Amino acid sequence: MIEGDTIVMGSDGLFDNVFDLEIALTIARYKDVSEAGIVFRLD
Repeated sequence: MIEGDTIVMGSDGLFDNVFDLEIALTIARYKDVSEAGIVFRLD
């Protein structure tokens, strides 16, 4: 890992149902990665 890396945490419910590329593209659309996390929050 290096400074600026993003760690994506999720359950198999995320990773079994959403392609890695879709997750990466969603995160890339946001300047603040915490905003990107809200898109995938299911609680």
